[in-house]
Amino acid sequence: MARTKLILATVAASALVAQSAAQEVADWSDFKPCGDADAELVLREVLRIGDAEGEGIIERDNNYVYWSEEFGYFVLDSSMRFKMFDHEGRFVRAVGRRGEGPGEFNAVTSVAVVGDQIVALDVARRIWQFFDLDGEFAAQRNFSFSGNHFVPVGGDRVVVAGLDPRPDFVGHPLHLVDLDEGAPSLHFGAEEPANWKATDPWARIAVVGPGSRAGTIWGGKAGIPTLREWSGDGELLRSIEGELPWFPRLDQHPDTRRDPPGSMINVVMADGGDRLWMQTSLADERWREALVEQEETKQLADPAKVFDIRLDGFDLGRRCHLGRREWELPGHWLFDRGGEAMVQVVSYDDPLVPQVVVYRIGWP
Repeated sequence: MARTKLILATVAASALVAQSAAQEVADWSDFKPCGDADAELVLREVLRIGDAEGEGIIERDNNYVYWSEEFGYFVLDSSMRFKMFDHEGRFVRAVGRRGEGPGEFNAVTSVAVVGDQIVALDVARRIWQFFDLDGEFAAQRNFSFSGNHFVPVGGDRVVVAGLDPRPDFVGHPLHLVDLDEGAPSLHFGAEEPANWKATDPWARIAVVGPGSRAGTIWGGKAGIPTLREWSGDGELLRSIEGELPWFPRLDQHPDTRRDPPGSMINVVMADGGDRLWMQTSLADERWREALVEQEETKQLADPAKVFDIRLDGFDLGRRCHLGRREWELPGHWLFDRGGEAMVQVVSYDDPLVPQVVVYRIGWP
């Protein structure tokens, strides 16, 4: 019996060593500047999306862009539909409308091509909607909780970010979903060292983005700077812990009568060159004025007065910080274009005609 226990203990220890060796752990303090400590990321315009009139017009300032190799760009400029543009930025068609029926949305938050179909997640109705590549409605399936954004990880599988509020799943921010079924088959992402707690600030806001390799993702909680890379099957591959000078960990809900609202991750992704990109919201210097005004008027505060936007790039191989870029205005969003990090910005060449400008990111 003693010999059996010894063998089992040895096997278990060997497995633990192998698992630990497979997981790469770094600290943000490891990422020194790649060059100039004050290096600013450079944006180079690629194309503009949006017509001067008709269905191809961009309808709001705060848009979300997704890219598909099959035909081009999805633009979410409305909560009740998405628009399709080709690789040159030419309008193709609008898909969806407000409603409760097939092909209708209340709040579409994420769109992607998965296999041979377009998949859209309606966070309000908690359903998946499926369309063919021409944008024609094909089917819909229920989803069990309020997911936010999803990333395809191969086959008909996606990983969805969002905290499932049911007791048996509380704390798991990432969920593997087989779209043939529509329901999660695996819940993961709550392991140490992030110390995920359902009561933490921003606990219900999770982020997920593509990894450097096919089928991998980066994810974490919006209010904690710890980020982790996972396989699509929930295997932990890499972790970056610690704090950043502009992003200290938020352990309790701030009292915004005296404290700034706290930093929060908006978007995270890695590109094909094993560079990690992170977009965060930081408290604007006018945050107090904006929140006092909100309390007095009972109207939502101007987001441009509450938060600024910051974009940072990190070279994971060299473990260094490529640079950063900051904006005072909302409407700047990081997105993935086939393994390349891009930035979308709303611009007005004509005061009445907004366009989405797509930029490639460069660094010194």
